[in-house]
Amino acid sequence: MAARALLLLAALPILGGPQAAGSSRGPRIALEPAQLQLGRVLPGKTLSRRFLIRNLGDQELLVTTVTSSCDCAVALADGTRIAPGESASVRLTLRTGSASGKIVRTLLVKSNDAGQPTAELVVEATVTPAKPGSGEAP
Repeated sequence: MAARALLLLAALPILGGPQAAGSSRGPRIALEPAQLQLGRVLPGKTLSRRFLIRNLGDQELLVTTVTSSCDCAVALADGTRIAPGESASVRLTLRTGSASGKIVRTLLVKSNDAGQPTAELVVEATVTPAKPGSGEAP
């Protein structure tokens, strides 16, 4: 009985089992990193970071929109069409304004990836007032 179960599990990829769902057919989006931790930052600052949109599929990935959960985070894509195996660099600008404490923002990247039409990037930072006389976040 155990040998039959092992044989059945080994045959799943051939029969279109769980691994087939993760195949690279068509465009496949991936964000790197999947989350940005900016650490402790000062209020009233503008921070800029880059992340990548990768195409892990075998057809062209079309990035249709990149939106944020508020107007304090803006992403600018260097390219909206990404060839198979290639990537596009995206700049994220986060303005801390008068925020205080932990802030969490979400970027949504919409594309023609049928398996994941919307990819999400979470951006976190902790806005902390400067130490007296230092100009730096504690």
